[in-house]
Amino acid sequence: MRSYIETVQELASIRSEIMKNETSDTYEATGIRISIGDVRGMLFEYANQVEFPGFVYDEIFPVIEAAFHDRPTVIKGPYNSDYYAPAFKQVFEIGDQIRNKEKPVQSRQFVVQFNKDHCFQNIQFIFRGDTLLVIVNMRSCNFEENFMCDIYIAWFLAETLKAHSGMNYKPWQIDIVMNIGSLHIFK
Repeated sequence: MRSYIETVQELASIRSEIMKNETSDTYEATGIRISIGDVRGMLFEYANQVEFPGFVYDEIFPVIEAAFHDRPTVIKGPYNSDYYAPAFKQVFEIGDQIRNKEKPVQSRQFVVQFNKDHCFQNIQFIFRGDTLLVIVNMRSCNFEENFMCDIYIAWFLAETLKAHSGMNYKPWQIDIVMNIGSLHIFK
């Protein structure tokens, strides 16, 4: 198992892959799949400590907290709670379905859909064994401004689902798979 320090270092190394492909206004890597195993809060604490590009906990957390409580706020670039409040509502609905046994916890239908203009397209949650697999499908992601924040949002939604569904009775490992159409850096 990798440490959170190794994970952050590995994620930072993706920048060199992005810089290999130049477009008219960006450098980009296309069709990217990134798997991050056993995601925990320490990963984000360390990313914040080492100033991972675009990740400032004090800027992103208020947006997520406002979205969780369905309060309007705009703090960091594209991070507007109005974009994420519907995701939390969907996570609460999924949690209700699990808690009320409307759908079995092994269902493959636990999917949060985003507006088609959003960089996030959907996030699927799959409970298997002791793992909550979070599959994130994104149209686009700005590596230096949003990448780590987007991983954080996916993790926070997973933690919210665990708690709201009543599935937090055991220590679920959260694994995140990021499928990104265009992971880019603007010139």
